[in-house]
Amino acid sequence: MAFLFSPFAGQAQILYAQPTDSSLVTTRFTKTQVQEDLEFLLHTLQQAHPNLYHSVSREQLTRYKDSVAAALPAHLNSFQAIFALSAVVAQLNEGHLGFVTHQEQWKHFYREAQVFPFTIAEVMHDALIIQKDLSQPQHLAPFDTIWAINGIPVRHLIQKYKNLNGGLDCWRTRHVKNNLHFLLFADSIRSPFRVRASHRGRFTHFTVEGNPYPKPSPSGSTVSSPAYYTYQVLPDSVAYLNFRRMWGYHSRFISFLDSAFTDMHVRGVQKLVIDLRYNGGGDPRLGQILLSYLTRKPYRFHAFTKFKLSKPSKEFQYDLVNSTIPKPVRVLLKSLPNGLVKTTRYKAKSHRTRQPFYTGQFCFLIGQGTFSAANNLAGSIKEYGLGTLIGEATCEPLNDYGEMMSFMLPHTRLVASTPSEYFTHPTGDRHNRDGVQPDVVVKPTQRDRAQGRDAVLEFAQRWFP
Repeated sequence: MAFLFSPFAGQAQILYAQPTDSSLVTTRFTKTQVQEDLEFLLHTLQQAHPNLYHSVSREQLTRYKDSVAAALPAHLNSFQAIFALSAVVAQLNEGHLGFVTHQEQWKHFYREAQVFPFTIAEVMHDALIIQKDLSQPQHLAPFDTIWAINGIPVRHLIQKYKNLNGGLDCWRTRHVKNNLHFLLFADSIRSPFRVRASHRGRFTHFTVEGNPYPKPSPSGSTVSSPAYYTYQVLPDSVAYLNFRRMWGYHSRFISFLDSAFTDMHVRGVQKLVIDLRYNGGGDPRLGQILLSYLTRKPYRFHAFTKFKLSKPSKEFQYDLVNSTIPKPVRVLLKSLPNGLVKTTRYKAKSHRTRQPFYTGQFCFLIGQGTFSAANNLAGSIKEYGLGTLIGEATCEPLNDYGEMMSFMLPHTRLVASTPSEYFTHPTGDRHNRDGVQPDVVVKPTQRDRAQGRDAVLEFAQRWFP
Protein backbone atom coordinates (compact mmCIF):
# COMPACT_ATOMS: atom_id res chain seq x y z
CA MET A 1 0.00 0.00 0.00
CA ALA A 2 1.78 3.14 -1.19
CA PHE A 3 1.03 6.84 -1.17
CA LEU A 4 1.80 9.23 -3.98
CA PHE A 5 2.05 12.21 -1.67
CA SER A 6 4.91 11.65 0.73
CA PRO A 7 4.98 15.06 2.38
CA PHE A 8 8.33 14.74 4.10
CA ALA A 9 10.29 12.49 1.74
CA GLY A 10 13.38 14.39 0.72
CA GLN A 11 12.21 17.42 2.72
CA ALA A 12 15.14 18.05 5.04
CA GLN A 13 14.40 21.69 5.82
CA ILE A 14 11.21 23.31 7.06
CA LEU A 15 11.05 27.06 7.54
CA TYR A 16 9.75 28.31 10.91
CA ALA A 17 10.06 24.77 12.27
CA GLN A 18 9.11 24.06 15.89
CA PRO A 19 9.38 20.79 17.82
CA THR A 20 6.59 18.30 17.12
CA ASP A 21 5.47 15.18 18.93
CA SER A 22 2.54 12.78 19.01
CA SER A 23 0.49 15.06 21.29
CA LEU A 24 -0.25 17.26 18.28
CA VAL A 25 -2.55 14.59 16.92
CA THR A 26 -4.89 14.72 19.93
CA THR A 27 -4.59 18.44 20.68
CA ARG A 28 -7.81 20.41 20.34
CA PHE A 29 -7.13 23.74 18.69
CA THR A 30 -9.41 26.72 19.07
CA LYS A 31 -11.16 28.32 16.14
CA THR A 32 -9.03 31.42 16.69
CA GLN A 33 -5.78 29.42 16.53
CA VAL A 34 -6.71 27.81 13.21
CA GLN A 35 -7.86 31.16 11.84
CA GLU A 36 -4.50 32.67 12.81
CA ASP A 37 -2.69 29.76 11.10
CA LEU A 38 -4.77 30.40 8.00
CA GLU A 39 -3.80 34.08 8.00
CA PHE A 40 -0.13 33.15 8.53
CA LEU A 41 -0.33 30.65 5.67
CA LEU A 42 -1.73 33.19 3.22
CA HIS A 43 0.64 35.93 4.39
CA THR A 44 3.64 33.67 3.73
CA LEU A 45 2.28 32.74 0.31
CA GLN A 46 1.73 36.41 -0.52
CA GLN A 47 5.32 37.18 0.43
CA ALA A 48 6.97 34.33 -1.47
CA HIS A 49 4.77 33.41 -4.43
CA PRO A 50 5.80 34.94 -7.78
CA ASN A 51 2.16 35.39 -8.86
CA LEU A 52 -0.28 34.27 -6.20
CA TYR A 53 -3.44 35.35 -8.01
CA HIS A 54 -2.84 33.71 -11.39
CA SER A 55 -5.92 31.48 -11.13
CA VAL A 56 -8.05 33.25 -8.54
CA SER A 57 -8.44 36.95 -7.80
CA ARG A 58 -7.46 38.45 -4.46
CA GLU A 59 -11.12 39.19 -3.77
CA GLN A 60 -12.24 35.65 -4.61
CA LEU A 61 -9.55 34.09 -2.45
CA THR A 62 -10.32 36.41 0.45
CA ARG A 63 -14.04 35.64 0.28
CA TYR A 64 -13.37 31.90 0.19
CA LYS A 65 -10.87 32.10 3.05
CA ASP A 66 -13.30 34.15 5.15
CA SER A 67 -16.11 31.67 4.50
CA VAL A 68 -13.91 28.74 5.58
CA ALA A 69 -12.71 30.61 8.67
CA ALA A 70 -16.26 31.55 9.71
CA ALA A 71 -17.49 27.95 9.35
CA LEU A 72 -14.84 26.48 11.66
CA PRO A 73 -16.18 24.86 14.84
CA ALA A 74 -15.20 26.27 18.22
CA HIS A 75 -12.58 23.54 18.64
CA LEU A 76 -11.05 21.16 16.12
CA ASN A 77 -8.25 18.61 15.94
CA SER A 78 -5.31 18.65 13.56
CA PHE A 79 -7.02 16.32 11.07
CA GLN A 80 -9.98 18.67 10.81
CA ALA A 81 -7.53 21.52 10.28
CA ILE A 82 -6.11 19.65 7.23
CA PHE A 83 -9.41 19.96 5.41
CA ALA A 84 -9.96 23.63 6.24
CA LEU A 85 -6.46 24.85 5.39
CA SER A 86 -5.91 22.62 2.35
CA ALA A 87 -9.22 23.64 0.78
CA VAL A 88 -8.08 27.28 0.84
CA VAL A 89 -4.65 26.46 -0.61
CA ALA A 90 -6.30 24.42 -3.38
CA GLN A 91 -7.97 27.61 -4.66
CA LEU A 92 -4.54 28.60 -6.02
CA ASN A 93 -4.88 25.69 -8.46
CA GLU A 94 -1.30 24.40 -8.38
CA GLY A 95 -0.38 20.72 -8.40
CA HIS A 96 2.84 21.24 -6.44
CA LEU A 97 1.15 22.60 -3.33
CA GLY A 98 -0.44 19.34 -2.20
CA PHE A 99 -2.39 19.35 1.03
CA VAL A 100 -1.33 20.76 4.37
CA THR A 101 -0.30 18.11 6.89
CA HIS A 102 2.55 17.13 9.24
CA GLN A 103 4.57 14.02 9.96
CA GLU A 104 2.92 13.29 13.32
CA GLN A 105 -0.40 12.74 11.57
CA TRP A 106 1.17 10.25 9.20
CA LYS A 107 2.97 8.49 12.05
CA HIS A 108 -0.34 8.23 13.89
CA PHE A 109 -2.00 6.83 10.79
CA TYR A 110 0.71 4.22 10.28
CA ARG A 111 0.57 3.25 13.94
CA GLU A 112 -3.15 3.36 14.74
CA ALA A 113 -5.20 3.08 11.57
CA GLN A 114 -7.39 0.14 10.73
CA VAL A 115 -7.02 0.77 7.02
CA PHE A 116 -9.84 0.53 4.48
CA PRO A 117 -9.09 -2.99 3.18
CA PHE A 118 -9.22 -2.42 -0.57
CA THR A 119 -6.59 -1.23 -3.01
CA ILE A 120 -7.89 1.05 -5.74
CA ALA A 121 -7.47 0.45 -9.47
CA GLU A 122 -9.24 3.62 -10.58
CA VAL A 123 -11.09 6.61 -9.15
CA MET A 124 -14.18 7.50 -11.20
CA HIS A 125 -16.28 10.62 -10.62
CA ASP A 126 -18.82 8.66 -8.57
CA ALA A 127 -17.24 5.32 -7.68
CA LEU A 128 -14.08 3.42 -6.77
CA ILE A 129 -12.93 0.57 -9.00
CA ILE A 130 -11.30 -2.09 -6.83
CA GLN A 131 -7.94 -3.62 -7.62
CA LYS A 132 -7.80 -6.06 -4.73
CA ASP A 133 -9.93 -6.99 -1.72
CA LEU A 134 -7.63 -7.42 1.30
CA SER A 135 -10.41 -8.23 3.76
CA GLN A 136 -11.07 -11.62 5.33
CA PRO A 137 -13.32 -13.09 4.09
CA GLN A 138 -13.21 -11.35 0.73
CA HIS A 139 -16.39 -9.71 -0.55
CA LEU A 140 -15.33 -8.22 -3.87
CA ALA A 141 -13.48 -9.32 -6.99
CA PRO A 142 -10.96 -7.25 -8.92
CA PHE A 143 -12.64 -4.35 -10.77
CA ASP A 144 -15.84 -4.51 -8.78
CA THR A 145 -17.25 -1.10 -7.86
CA ILE A 146 -17.74 0.64 -4.49
CA TRP A 147 -20.51 3.26 -4.37
CA ALA A 148 -20.69 4.27 -0.71
CA ILE A 149 -18.63 3.98 2.49
CA ASN A 150 -20.21 4.31 5.93
CA GLY A 151 -23.35 5.70 4.36
CA ILE A 152 -21.53 8.44 2.41
CA PRO A 153 -21.77 8.32 -1.40
CA VAL A 154 -18.32 7.89 -2.91
CA ARG A 155 -19.00 10.74 -5.34
CA HIS A 156 -19.20 13.12 -2.35
CA LEU A 157 -15.95 11.81 -0.89
CA ILE A 158 -14.10 12.04 -4.20
CA GLN A 159 -15.18 15.63 -4.79
CA LYS A 160 -14.32 16.63 -1.22
CA TYR A 161 -10.86 15.09 -1.44
CA LYS A 162 -10.16 16.45 -4.92
CA ASN A 163 -10.90 19.91 -3.54
CA LEU A 164 -7.88 19.60 -1.23
CA ASN A 165 -5.49 19.87 -4.19
CA GLY A 166 -4.98 22.12 -7.17
CA GLY A 167 -3.65 21.39 -10.63
CA LEU A 168 -5.12 19.50 -13.55
CA ASP A 169 -8.10 17.27 -12.85
CA CYS A 170 -6.15 14.08 -13.56
CA TRP A 171 -3.51 15.11 -10.99
CA ARG A 172 -6.15 15.83 -8.34
CA THR A 173 -7.78 12.48 -9.06
CA ARG A 174 -4.41 10.77 -8.77
CA HIS A 175 -3.90 12.35 -5.35
CA VAL A 176 -7.24 10.94 -4.21
CA LYS A 177 -6.37 7.46 -5.46
CA ASN A 178 -2.97 7.31 -3.81
CA ASN A 179 -3.95 8.99 -0.54
CA LEU A 180 -7.45 7.61 -0.12
CA HIS A 181 -6.68 5.46 2.93
CA PHE A 182 -5.09 8.35 4.81
CA LEU A 183 -7.87 10.75 3.79
CA LEU A 184 -10.59 8.39 5.02
CA PHE A 185 -8.78 8.08 8.34
CA ALA A 186 -8.28 11.86 8.61
CA ASP A 187 -11.96 12.35 7.74
CA SER A 188 -13.01 10.08 10.65
CA ILE A 189 -14.36 7.45 8.29
CA ARG A 190 -13.11 4.53 10.32
CA SER A 191 -13.44 0.78 10.76
CA PRO A 192 -15.79 -1.06 10.72
CA PHE A 193 -16.60 0.03 7.19
CA ARG A 194 -20.14 -0.27 5.85
CA VAL A 195 -19.79 -0.72 2.10
CA ARG A 196 -22.31 -0.48 -0.72
CA ALA A 197 -20.86 -2.02 -3.86
CA SER A 198 -21.48 -3.87 -7.10
CA HIS A 199 -20.10 -7.40 -7.18
CA ARG A 200 -19.97 -8.84 -10.68
CA GLY A 201 -22.80 -6.59 -11.75
CA ARG A 202 -25.08 -7.07 -8.73
CA PHE A 203 -25.55 -4.63 -5.83
CA THR A 204 -24.40 -5.79 -2.42
CA HIS A 205 -24.05 -4.38 1.11
CA PHE A 206 -21.62 -5.62 3.74
CA THR A 207 -19.62 -4.54 6.77
CA VAL A 208 -15.89 -5.18 6.93
CA GLU A 209 -13.14 -4.55 9.46
CA GLY A 210 -10.09 -2.54 8.50
CA ASN A 211 -6.57 -3.94 8.39
CA PRO A 212 -3.58 -2.68 10.39
CA TYR A 213 -1.08 -0.72 8.34
CA PRO A 214 1.92 -2.97 7.49
CA LYS A 215 4.35 -2.97 10.40
CA PRO A 216 7.77 -1.37 9.89
CA SER A 217 10.67 -3.61 9.03
CA PRO A 218 13.55 -3.89 11.53
CA SER A 219 15.33 -1.16 9.58
CA GLY A 220 12.50 1.20 10.40
CA SER A 221 10.88 1.61 6.98
CA THR A 222 7.43 0.24 6.21
CA VAL A 223 8.15 -0.50 2.58
CA SER A 224 11.59 -0.41 1.02
CA SER A 225 11.91 2.48 -1.41
CA PRO A 226 12.90 1.65 -4.96
CA ALA A 227 16.20 2.96 -6.27
CA TYR A 228 16.06 6.33 -7.98
CA TYR A 229 17.20 4.71 -11.22
CA THR A 230 17.82 1.17 -12.42
CA TYR A 231 19.07 -0.49 -15.60
CA GLN A 232 18.56 -3.92 -17.14
CA VAL A 233 18.48 -5.60 -20.52
CA LEU A 234 15.15 -7.18 -21.40
CA PRO A 235 14.49 -9.98 -23.90
CA ASP A 236 15.23 -9.20 -27.57
CA SER A 237 18.16 -7.03 -26.46
CA VAL A 238 16.00 -4.08 -25.37
CA ALA A 239 17.71 -2.00 -22.70
CA TYR A 240 15.41 -0.61 -20.00
CA LEU A 241 16.39 2.40 -17.92
CA ASN A 242 13.84 3.14 -15.19
CA PHE A 243 14.40 6.76 -14.14
CA ARG A 244 12.17 7.09 -11.06
CA ARG A 245 13.44 10.24 -9.41
CA MET A 246 15.76 13.16 -10.12
CA TRP A 247 17.46 12.97 -6.76
CA GLY A 248 20.98 12.26 -5.62
CA TYR A 249 24.50 13.37 -6.41
CA HIS A 250 25.30 14.25 -10.01
CA SER A 251 28.50 12.23 -9.85
CA ARG A 252 26.61 9.12 -8.78
CA PHE A 253 24.09 9.50 -11.62
CA ILE A 254 26.89 10.04 -14.14
CA SER A 255 28.66 6.94 -12.86
CA PHE A 256 25.43 4.95 -13.19
CA LEU A 257 24.84 6.16 -16.76
CA ASP A 258 28.49 5.60 -17.73
CA SER A 259 28.13 2.00 -16.60
CA ALA A 260 24.75 1.50 -18.31
CA PHE A 261 25.75 2.97 -21.66
CA THR A 262 29.09 1.15 -21.59
CA ASP A 263 27.22 -2.10 -21.06
CA MET A 264 24.93 -1.31 -24.01
CA HIS A 265 27.97 -0.55 -26.16
CA VAL A 266 29.70 -3.80 -25.20
CA ARG A 267 26.55 -5.85 -25.83
CA GLY A 268 25.75 -4.03 -29.06
CA VAL A 269 22.32 -3.00 -27.74
CA GLN A 270 20.56 -0.71 -30.23
CA LYS A 271 17.13 -0.41 -28.57
CA LEU A 272 16.57 1.58 -25.37
CA VAL A 273 13.41 2.34 -23.36
CA ILE A 274 13.65 5.13 -20.76
CA ASP A 275 10.79 5.09 -18.25
CA LEU A 276 9.67 8.43 -16.78
CA ARG A 277 6.16 7.31 -15.77
CA TYR A 278 6.82 7.33 -12.01
CA ASN A 279 9.34 10.16 -11.90
CA GLY A 280 8.01 12.90 -9.62
CA GLY A 281 10.86 15.28 -10.41
CA GLY A 282 13.69 16.75 -8.38
CA ASP A 283 16.85 18.29 -9.81
CA PRO A 284 16.35 19.14 -13.52
CA ARG A 285 20.09 18.96 -14.13
CA LEU A 286 19.84 15.17 -13.94
CA GLY A 287 17.57 15.35 -16.98
CA GLN A 288 20.22 17.34 -18.83
CA ILE A 289 22.84 14.78 -17.85
CA LEU A 290 20.69 11.96 -19.25
CA LEU A 291 20.15 13.81 -22.54
CA SER A 292 23.90 14.39 -22.88
CA TYR A 293 24.29 10.67 -23.70
CA LEU A 294 21.45 10.73 -26.24
CA THR A 295 21.24 13.88 -28.35
CA ARG A 296 23.22 16.67 -29.95
CA LYS A 297 20.09 18.63 -30.85
CA PRO A 298 19.54 22.06 -29.30
CA TYR A 299 16.83 22.33 -26.64
CA ARG A 300 15.75 24.24 -23.57
CA PHE A 301 13.51 23.27 -20.67
CA HIS A 302 11.93 26.72 -20.34
CA ALA A 303 11.62 29.88 -22.43
CA PHE A 304 12.12 31.87 -19.25
CA THR A 305 11.74 31.65 -15.47
CA LYS A 306 10.77 34.20 -12.84
CA PHE A 307 12.25 33.87 -9.36
CA LYS A 308 10.86 36.01 -6.55
CA LEU A 309 13.20 37.13 -3.82
CA SER A 310 11.38 37.45 -0.50
CA LYS A 311 11.95 37.26 3.21
CA PRO A 312 10.86 33.57 3.29
CA SER A 313 12.93 32.65 0.21
CA LYS A 314 16.02 34.32 1.66
CA GLU A 315 15.63 32.48 4.94
CA PHE A 316 14.90 29.17 3.26
CA GLN A 317 17.36 29.20 0.37
CA TYR A 318 20.28 30.96 1.96
CA ASP A 319 20.04 30.12 5.66
CA LEU A 320 18.59 26.60 5.72
CA VAL A 321 19.29 24.90 2.41
CA ASN A 322 22.40 26.48 0.94
CA SER A 323 24.33 27.49 4.03
CA THR A 324 27.53 26.57 2.14
CA ILE A 325 27.04 29.51 -0.24
CA PRO A 326 29.95 31.91 0.35
CA LYS A 327 29.10 34.47 2.97
CA PRO A 328 29.66 37.51 0.67
CA VAL A 329 27.13 36.09 -1.80
CA ARG A 330 24.60 35.48 0.96
CA VAL A 331 25.11 38.99 2.26
CA LEU A 332 24.53 40.40 -1.21
CA LEU A 333 21.38 38.36 -1.77
CA LYS A 334 19.98 39.37 1.56
CA SER A 335 20.65 43.02 0.79
CA LEU A 336 18.44 42.93 -2.31
CA PRO A 337 14.88 44.16 -1.78
CA ASN A 338 12.11 41.71 -0.94
CA GLY A 339 9.62 41.38 -3.76
CA LEU A 340 12.28 41.60 -6.46
CA VAL A 341 11.43 39.24 -9.34
CA LYS A 342 14.39 38.06 -11.40
CA THR A 343 13.57 36.96 -14.94
CA THR A 344 15.99 34.59 -16.65
CA ARG A 345 15.57 33.89 -20.36
CA TYR A 346 16.94 30.79 -22.08
CA LYS A 347 17.86 30.00 -25.66
CA ALA A 348 17.60 26.57 -27.17
CA LYS A 349 21.17 25.36 -27.48
CA SER A 350 23.20 22.23 -27.95
CA HIS A 351 24.71 20.81 -24.79
CA ARG A 352 27.96 19.01 -24.14
CA THR A 353 27.72 15.32 -24.94
CA ARG A 354 29.13 12.52 -22.82
CA GLN A 355 30.81 9.26 -23.68
CA PRO A 356 29.93 6.57 -24.41
CA PHE A 357 27.40 8.43 -26.57
CA TYR A 358 24.44 6.24 -27.49
CA THR A 359 23.72 5.96 -31.24
CA GLY A 360 20.89 3.42 -31.23
CA GLN A 361 17.11 3.86 -31.16
CA PHE A 362 15.35 4.99 -28.02
CA CYS A 363 11.96 6.08 -26.68
CA PHE A 364 10.59 7.50 -23.44
CA LEU A 365 7.59 6.31 -21.43
CA ILE A 366 5.44 8.98 -19.78
CA GLY A 367 2.22 8.99 -17.78
CA GLN A 368 0.23 10.62 -15.02
CA GLY A 369 3.06 10.21 -12.53
CA THR A 370 5.54 12.16 -14.70
CA PHE A 371 5.73 15.40 -12.74
CA SER A 372 7.71 18.55 -12.03
CA ALA A 373 11.28 18.38 -13.40
CA ALA A 374 10.47 15.06 -15.13
CA ASN A 375 7.51 16.74 -16.81
CA ASN A 376 9.81 19.52 -18.00
CA LEU A 377 12.18 16.91 -19.40
CA ALA A 378 9.29 15.23 -21.24
CA GLY A 379 8.11 18.60 -22.54
CA SER A 380 11.51 19.42 -24.02
CA ILE A 381 11.76 15.97 -25.60
CA LYS A 382 8.35 16.57 -27.19
CA GLU A 383 8.92 20.15 -28.37
CA TYR A 384 12.43 19.64 -29.77
CA GLY A 385 11.99 16.15 -31.20
CA LEU A 386 14.60 14.60 -28.93
CA GLY A 387 12.85 11.24 -28.82
CA THR A 388 9.49 9.48 -29.09
CA LEU A 389 7.10 9.68 -26.12
CA ILE A 390 4.90 6.63 -25.48
CA GLY A 391 2.15 6.23 -22.89
CA GLU A 392 -0.39 8.65 -21.43
CA ALA A 393 -0.53 12.43 -21.12
CA THR A 394 1.11 13.90 -18.03
CA CYS A 395 -0.98 15.65 -15.39
CA GLU A 396 0.93 18.91 -15.14
CA PRO A 397 1.14 21.88 -17.51
CA LEU A 398 4.58 23.06 -18.56
CA ASN A 399 3.67 26.58 -17.39
CA ASP A 400 3.78 25.98 -13.66
CA TYR A 401 5.31 27.01 -10.36
CA GLY A 402 8.09 25.28 -8.46
CA GLU A 403 11.23 25.62 -6.34
CA MET A 404 9.09 24.73 -3.36
CA MET A 405 9.73 25.86 0.20
CA SER A 406 8.09 24.10 3.14
CA PHE A 407 7.10 26.11 6.19
CA MET A 408 5.39 25.33 9.50
CA LEU A 409 2.29 27.04 10.83
CA PRO A 410 2.62 28.40 14.38
CA HIS A 411 -0.32 26.77 16.21
CA THR A 412 -1.28 23.51 14.50
CA ARG A 413 2.32 23.04 13.28
CA LEU A 414 1.00 21.72 10.01
CA VAL A 415 3.49 22.01 7.16
CA ALA A 416 2.50 23.95 4.06
CA SER A 417 4.56 24.92 1.04
CA THR A 418 4.98 27.79 -1.36
CA PRO A 419 6.69 28.09 -4.73
CA SER A 420 9.28 30.76 -5.32
CA GLU A 421 9.71 30.42 -9.08
CA TYR A 422 7.59 30.39 -12.23
CA PHE A 423 8.60 28.12 -15.12
CA THR A 424 7.34 28.57 -18.66
CA HIS A 425 6.63 26.27 -21.58
CA PRO A 426 9.77 25.72 -23.71
CA THR A 427 8.01 27.36 -26.69
CA GLY A 428 7.17 30.44 -24.64
CA ASP A 429 3.42 29.79 -24.98
CA ARG A 430 2.21 31.04 -21.59
CA HIS A 431 -1.41 30.12 -22.30
CA ASN A 432 -0.83 26.38 -22.68
CA ARG A 433 -2.46 24.59 -19.73
CA ASP A 434 -2.21 21.03 -21.03
CA GLY A 435 -0.02 18.22 -19.85
CA VAL A 436 2.64 16.79 -22.17
CA GLN A 437 0.97 14.67 -24.83
CA PRO A 438 2.62 11.41 -25.93
CA ASP A 439 3.51 10.82 -29.57
CA VAL A 440 2.01 7.34 -29.25
CA VAL A 441 -0.91 6.90 -26.85
CA VAL A 442 -0.97 3.63 -24.92
CA LYS A 443 -3.40 3.38 -22.00
CA PRO A 444 -3.50 0.20 -19.92
CA THR A 445 -6.90 -1.49 -19.70
CA GLN A 446 -8.53 -3.05 -16.68
CA ARG A 447 -7.71 -6.46 -18.15
CA ASP A 448 -4.04 -5.46 -18.36
CA ARG A 449 -4.09 -4.49 -14.67
CA ALA A 450 -5.93 -7.65 -13.69
CA GLN A 451 -3.30 -9.75 -15.43
CA GLY A 452 -0.42 -7.74 -13.95
CA ARG A 453 0.74 -6.70 -17.41
CA ASP A 454 2.70 -3.55 -18.12
CA ALA A 455 1.00 -2.78 -21.44
CA VAL A 456 2.97 0.42 -22.02
CA LEU A 457 6.37 -1.21 -21.60
CA GLU A 458 5.30 -4.22 -23.68
CA PHE A 459 4.20 -1.91 -26.48
CA ALA A 460 7.49 -0.01 -26.32
CA GLN A 461 9.44 -3.25 -26.65
CA ARG A 462 7.48 -4.05 -29.83
CA TRP A 463 7.66 -0.47 -31.14
CA PHE A 464 11.22 -0.76 -32.41
CA PRO A 465 11.46 -1.83 -36.06
